[in-house]
Amino acid sequence: MIPFKIYPELTHASILEWKNCGTDVVRCLRASAASYNALGTAFEKETAQAYELSGAKQQFQQFVFRVTDDRGNAVEDYHLQFNIWHRNRDKNQAGTSIVESEHMDEFEEAKSAALDEILRKNAHTHSVSPEYKRFLVVPEDIDTILGDEYVLTISIAAETGDRDIAYNTQEFENYIIYDPKAPGGISLFYPNTTTLIEVKLDRYSMLVTRHSPDLYHPM
Repeated sequence: MIPFKIYPELTHASILEWKNCGTDVVRCLRASAASYNALGTAFEKETAQAYELSGAKQQFQQFVFRVTDDRGNAVEDYHLQFNIWHRNRDKNQAGTSIVESEHMDEFEEAKSAALDEILRKNAHTHSVSPEYKRFLVVPEDIDTILGDEYVLTISIAAETGDRDIAYNTQEFENYIIYDPKAPGGISLFYPNTTTLIEVKLDRYSMLVTRHSPDLYHPM
């Protein structure tokens, strides 16, 4: 974490013309190793005061996903599905995914639907480079939906547009990307940040072999 401060009266453009920025710039430049954490604590308090004065009630986080294949080529036709599961659900041997045969109960369905509504409301696919998708969320809302007994998973569906070529998305079937109770785990959600996530999918070709239609081989 780094010292971070919000100025409610400013935008990305107007901050460049702000006449009073010198004070905080000097505070940052004068920060030593000993005073670094103290500056961060002070900025947190000042940011809280700024939110209180402005009446703003939500702090957002932007997620930018980029999906490519194992050769670095853009994957332009894909869908990300996020679901919420109870932490006691059966998992694969590595403990990283909910087993595919599991079916959601009514609580998991309701929580997943609430999450989906949040994500779709502020989702955007890049008009020129569709391998990029952006989601805007309020981390506090996600924490409220999850609580302590549920985990967040991702599944990916991707198409190549060629019946003889496919992406291996099985590794991402109900893959657990956030567990609020994971020991020593790093949180996925931080207000007022942009989080960049890159996903690589192995690309396979059916043209290498014809004797086993269910077996894909790397190109």
